[in-house]
Amino acid sequence: EQSSGVKEVPEGSVLTLECRAETDPKLQGSLKVKWLYNNQPLLDDSRVDPHSHSQVDIKIHSAEKSDTGFYQCVASSSKDEDRSNIVQVIVRKKTTIESSEEPIDALEGGTITVKCNHNTDPEIQDSLSVNWFKDESEIGENDRISKKQSELIIKNLEQSDTGAYKCQVSTKMDKAESKAVQVQIFKKS
Repeated sequence: EQSSGVKEVPEGSVLTLECRAETDPKLQGSLKVKWLYNNQPLLDDSRVDPHSHSQVDIKIHSAEKSDTGFYQCVASSSKDEDRSNIVQVIVRKKTTIESSEEPIDALEGGTITVKCNHNTDPEIQDSLSVNWFKDESEIGENDRISKKQSELIIKNLEQSDTGAYKCQVSTKMDKAESKAVQVQIFKKS
């Protein structure tokens, strides 16, 4: 048996596939496990660990888009053969954030915009959520602060708005966090 269904993993991550093979203890010595990829024997690849596919669990390091497909393990003994459920693997673009680390200086009463330029696999865009943090505490919205998918806008600035701001982007598959942007609010002279 094996974890069945669909597995979504980000590019560059480790893809783990498990196969639980059970046989009569007397036949354990003759038990062989092989993995199929799109119904063909899984080819030897330096990214596949362990290198002998007789192992029940395999790991594919640094998953690539080309690893997307259907996987199945086949366990056979001298007496019989059994196939696991098929697992569909989808390797998606990893969520990333391009963040500017340029500090933001502004005067009390003004308005600032902190950007969060994120890239997410378009297929899972609907599971996207963006959270904003100031000095590690999550920011809520109010009449001065509005949070959008790619920017945080703060109006009528106060000195207490000084701090380190960052965004965290999550999808059903992975999450990413921006580097902190230092914001300094100065008193009007």
